[in-house]
Order: sequence, then structure tokens, then C-alpha cells
Amino acid sequence: DYLKLQGMEKQESGRLPLYIQTMGTIDAQSHFLIFPTTVKSKLTTFEDDADMLAYFYDQGVGNVQMQLTGILSGGLLSGPPGGFSPEGSLGGKKGYKQLLETASGLGAGVYADVNFTTFYKTHLFDGYNARKNGTRTVNGEVGGYPFVDMASNQVEDTLSLYAVNPLSSLKYAQSVMKK
Repeated sequence: DYLKLQGMEKQESGRLPLYIQTMGTIDAQSHFLIFPTTVKSKLTTFEDDADMLAYFYDQGVGNVQMQLTGILSGGLLSGPPGGFSPEGSLGGKKGYKQLLETASGLGAGVYADVNFTTFYKTHLFDGYNARKNGTRTVNGEVGGYPFVDMASNQVEDTLSLYAVNPLSSLKYAQSVMKK
């Protein structure tokens, strides 16, 4: 009753929502000549996302809600966000804007999934300082754990997932919202 009184009662369209989660980019191993390198492998581009929305709309599926994971620079294994910068290989800011326009025209919702509580330390100068930005365990150590490759069940020595303290999470969220 409270929501009705406040004018915030949810309007049901008579259709159940279809929730879709898509993945942006992930690190993949490649070779340049004989040297192993890490490249960003596209999983779902913004154009692919728009095509999916159009397909479901054409099939009569309404109330589609799409969650985009791993779309910021760095993909699924990104470091701390320094603003809202969609991954260029997925279509960049222009492709993201076109996706939002398509979704709006089809009555679909699109949500960027950005995690501000944990992230991967991928660069030496990515703005993350463990002593300043990290959480602490009971004994004072920086909170985090190594990345485990689920396919091979092997620990990746060069990649760690760090927990971010609440004040720093707020700072990262504000940096994304400004852009």
C-alpha cells in the first residue's frame, strides 16, 4: 500500500520479463610471430546485443532486460574503473550509444554491470594502492585472493582479485558516473 500512496506502484505489462546477460571481452592467449601475447577476445559486441534485442522484439517477446558484463576497458578481468569507457573492440562509446538507442526504441532495458567492490590488478599504475584502497583481514593483511582458471583449475600467478574498501568503492563509482 505504501508504494501506491507514493505513486510508485509497479505497472505490470502482463508479460514476464526476459533477462539476458551478455559478456563483453575476456583475455585470451595469442601469438605474435613466436611470442605469446594476451589479447582481448570479443564475446558479445554491442552490435550483437542490438541484434538480439531486435530478434526477440520481432518474435513478439516484450519486456526484455539486458545486463552487459565485462564491457568496460579491460573486459571481464578489468582493473579499477577510471571512468565509463566501453571497450573499443565491442564498439566503443559510439556502439554503446547506438545500442541504448536501439533498446529504447524497442522498449528494452540495458544495464551495464560494473563491479566496484572487487577487481583484478592488471597494471602497475592503474590507480589502485593496496594500503589505501584495499580491505583488511583481521590480522591486517590486504584482502584479496589469486585468480583460479576454472577450466584448468590452475592458479594464475600474475592475476589477483582484490577487495576494495567502501570509501574507495564510492570513489570509483563516482568516477564512472561523471563520464
